[in-house]
Amino acid sequence: MTKEELDKLKEYNKKTTNQNGIIMVDKETFDKKVKLAITLWPQINKDKKIDYLIGKGVGIELALLGKVEGREKNNLEFSYRSHSDFEIYDTYGYDAIPESNDFRYVFGAMETYPKTYTKGLHGLKEGYMDETCEKVEYNGNTYLIPELEILFLDKYMKKEATPRKEGYDAILLLKQYRLDLHKIMYYFKKYVKQYNLEKYKEDIEQSYQITTKKLLDYYEYNKELLEEDNLDTSFDNVTKKANDTINEHKIKGLRGHVFAINLQLCPENIEYIIKDGKLDISDSNKKEIENKKVQALIDEENKYDKIMQDIIDEYNYIYDSSFGL
Repeated sequence: MTKEELDKLKEYNKKTTNQNGIIMVDKETFDKKVKLAITLWPQINKDKKIDYLIGKGVGIELALLGKVEGREKNNLEFSYRSHSDFEIYDTYGYDAIPESNDFRYVFGAMETYPKTYTKGLHGLKEGYMDETCEKVEYNGNTYLIPELEILFLDKYMKKEATPRKEGYDAILLLKQYRLDLHKIMYYFKKYVKQYNLEKYKEDIEQSYQITTKKLLDYYEYNKELLEEDNLDTSFDNVTKKANDTINEHKIKGLRGHVFAINLQLCPENIEYIIKDGKLDISDSNKKEIENKKVQALIDEENKYDKIMQDIIDEYNYIYDSSFGL
């Protein structure tokens, strides 16, 4: 396209984007802009390889409105949901693909995700989304989106802030198409639960080490505060102030960290001691922190097990004969 043509399209995109940054406010604008997107930046390049897939919200919208090749569709009608951007999945990125320049000029930079993870799934083998992607026929055009089971799980884990009246995108996709529950569960265990638990284990171990060390620094910090106010800096009084401050945060229901101390791991009562002439925390405190770390890992795994069961229950409810599908 010429520079003049691109300038006009850029101005059109600007005029049809509302003050909240929603670029596809209504279905009419959605129809025009999804077609414009694949015109400016074809999903299949000159080497017959996939440059990108349209993921997340816009990908599901296309699946709900159009027809996914080879998939059983229930032809249910849902209200349109506005979209703030295109989520570009399964790509090497703008810098690696010059063909994306016109798209980026008109629409601006959008969220992009590589070929090995999406917003909600991690650890995918490079090329897998290429191999499993779906073709959607909509308004005479063909769009490429991630496999429906991947798209469902991705959106289930990263739900939209404002769902449409009929429910969240992932659930509507489940109602519109008959998906493979066994495949969803396999993806969940491998690309959601396993990845997140491994990451959480690393994070909680690091937090455990930092908390144990920072509890000692926290004593010195509270001692300095008392000194600044010319108050009693005896061992017992410093210990009391440290516990009082930590407990104030707990009573307020605050989570996260105080002075880099993970409140989830912090002992119920900090017991400072002098051991071999050095400040330390008691052995019972150390054991308590260790136990809290173990429990945190158990709780995190239980969280993902519950999500998995929720998906199974939702799936079974939707495909129960009483639901009418």
